[in-house]
Amino acid sequence: MTETDFINQNKAKWQELEQLLLQKNKDADLLQKLFVKVSSDLSYARTYFPNRSVRLYLNQLTQDVFNSMGKKQSGSAKDRIIIFFTEILPFEVWRSRKAFLISFLVFAVALSIGIISSIHNPEFASVILGEDYISMTEENIDKGDPMAVYKDKAKVDMFFAITYNNIRVAFLAFVIGLLGSMGTILILTYNGIMVGAFQYFFYNKGYFLTSFLTIWIHGTIEISAIVIAGAAGMILGNGLLFPKSYQRSASLQISSRRAIRVLLGTVPLFIIAGLLEAFVTRHTGLPITVKAGIIIFSALFILMMFGIYPYIKSLGDTGEAYAEFQTIPFASGTSKYDKYSYKNNSDIIYIAFSQFREFFGHNLRLIILPAVIAVGLCLWVLMNMQPLALYQDIYVDISFISFAHGGLAITIILSLVLTLSTTLYAQYSHQQPVSFYQVLYSIKKRPIILLLCLLTASIFLSTDSWYSHLLAFFFYCQITIPLVDHAVSDRYNSSKTRRQIISESLNRMPSFIMTYVIIYGLGLLFGLLASSQVVKFVADFIHWHSFFEIQSISTLFVNHMIDIISILLFLPLIYFTFINQHYSTESKYEATDLKQRFEKFGSTP
Repeated sequence: MTETDFINQNKAKWQELEQLLLQKNKDADLLQKLFVKVSSDLSYARTYFPNRSVRLYLNQLTQDVFNSMGKKQSGSAKDRIIIFFTEILPFEVWRSRKAFLISFLVFAVALSIGIISSIHNPEFASVILGEDYISMTEENIDKGDPMAVYKDKAKVDMFFAITYNNIRVAFLAFVIGLLGSMGTILILTYNGIMVGAFQYFFYNKGYFLTSFLTIWIHGTIEISAIVIAGAAGMILGNGLLFPKSYQRSASLQISSRRAIRVLLGTVPLFIIAGLLEAFVTRHTGLPITVKAGIIIFSALFILMMFGIYPYIKSLGDTGEAYAEFQTIPFASGTSKYDKYSYKNNSDIIYIAFSQFREFFGHNLRLIILPAVIAVGLCLWVLMNMQPLALYQDIYVDISFISFAHGGLAITIILSLVLTLSTTLYAQYSHQQPVSFYQVLYSIKKRPIILLLCLLTASIFLSTDSWYSHLLAFFFYCQITIPLVDHAVSDRYNSSKTRRQIISESLNRMPSFIMTYVIIYGLGLLFGLLASSQVVKFVADFIHWHSFFEIQSISTLFVNHMIDIISILLFLPLIYFTFINQHYSTESKYEATDLKQRFEKFGSTP
């Protein structure tokens, strides 16, 4: 290739990088992508055009990238959010419009099925919505207040509970796309049938207008968000099922990044829907014009954000800069990844899965099997020490042994298991020898590891509530993981104190939001295992063989064992994801990877 051909072939991306460097607020992902491409061009120019001006030009361009990283940008997080909702999301919505249409049609057909089935079978609503809910609603209708269900809870508690549940449903529709698009279609079908049966139930009772003007105050945005999440799940599933010209692993990487973009657009929608349901829907006496106005405005907002605006943006080419994705060859192995370089969220998740896969044998042999045996023996002894009368009702609180109520023995065991496993993950992450001897040596040398894991387990087991579990998850990811990794690693960041590490981790929380979202979605898959029929089957099997005299003891025992197995299966993925995000974020703020690359400039011919 001649120098002229080389310039003509690549000058467009060089000019794009120049324009990006002139901007006050730069998109970090796009800057990283262009920097990698221009660095590759520089290497080529050094080899084939060492004495030509193009090499000097590219060297200066990469120098400008490095210099720009040292300039503090004000409001960068805010600007990235604005860019996402004004450029990236509309482009991705328009590019995925077929998935949106299919998701909407599936939900609409399912809603029709729910209505038609309710017309032909008066008991259909009881099957779908549950007899308890139908009985409660009929009692409210007899009292003259059919919408009383929205007045039962405190406003703030209701908001958090509703938002959490709605996001859970949306992420389930998204994550189950990993099982193929049919999984997402089933979730949409179930929710559509439920809405149809729900709405017809009130129509049959003569309260259609009352229910419609009340429920759809929040339902317009809430249901729309579920349909959008369903579209994200289809994008994910189609990438797995239909890789086209890509390798399947590369296709899944690309589709997951596109789907995550769409899914993130639903988060503010669920927050708005939660606020409306908790603070507005409960006021069932509002004038009809106010209710209708909120519903119409909500519908127009969704139509504008996910229909009209993406179409308008598609008339230009502003989103094309975000169309391409780099992929990581699955066969390359994790050993070739630069641990301390900047990576986007999709790369972090992909690398974490690769590490999870490579570490699985160590996790099974050194952590899961010993922990299951230890916990099983402990529970066996504790359960046989208690009077059998306590177990007549499975729902009786047994605080001495229950995970949900933080029994002392279980807290201690879980703390030890968490200490051993987290230290083992850190040693593997730093490519140190993986053995119990090395783990015990590290804990003996740095008892802070044991203290951190004890605090994490204590927070998790303190109450049977979502907020204690969420707090423990946050504490483990933002404090325990970076501090344990720092304790195990003697060579990296040795100049930083523990206080500095905690401060940096907490201050950089916005960079972890996407990672929390993805991990929560993946956690739903593991939750499906823990709540599946396998629990009942194993409990029945144990009871049939008379291991315990009472069925409820068998159920409680198996539930505990399933819990510990699920946690220990999922925990390495959490660790690898967040430690990779930790170092990637550090590179983003401190430009460590760019410094390393810049130091190599000119060092090779």
